[in-house]
Amino acid sequence: MTVKKIVCLENGEWLNDEVMNFYLKLIQERSDKAGCMNIHIHNTFFFSKLTENDSYQYGNVRRWTRKIDLFEKDVVIIPVNYENIHWALAVAYVKSKHLVVLDSRKNSSRCMSTLKCLRKYFLDEYLDKKKIKDPKGEESWSFVSIKSIPRQKNNYDCGVFTCVYALCVASGIGLNFSQQDIPLFRKHM
Repeated sequence: MTVKKIVCLENGEWLNDEVMNFYLKLIQERSDKAGCMNIHIHNTFFFSKLTENDSYQYGNVRRWTRKIDLFEKDVVIIPVNYENIHWALAVAYVKSKHLVVLDSRKNSSRCMSTLKCLRKYFLDEYLDKKKIKDPKGEESWSFVSIKSIPRQKNNYDCGVFTCVYALCVASGIGLNFSQQDIPLFRKHM
């Protein structure tokens, strides 16, 4: 990590992939040490590779989990970058088979598309790693909508919101923060 890369943590700047991946890796390591929740955090390139050329591409990410059994995890966290201009966070609660998208700029159609793609991903991942189809298929994964989450009030804090959502989910705490807290989170990061 270089000073040039972390300049994006200054107020009013968009977060880049390197800073987001570094921070998400710290969250992963903290969670692994704490041992409270068994989580896996994909890097920021995962969803882009899964949906490369605007189509679902399981083959692009099939090997990304060759040494990881996602179905042994409690939670899988997936940062999502929409069109290189907006960050959101997808969360898979593996044991209960719930999928949710935490988007600081509510966009229902974009979120629904992400959820459908991730449901297909988990079904394909199950088939690939377990060598059997999920008996309930698509019905086994449900989409959860969280009505009241912290939302950004500008056009540049989506990356920070995404990282804080990930921190809250990985820590098992509620999403009890607001736009006013974002400068403090930038300093924390």
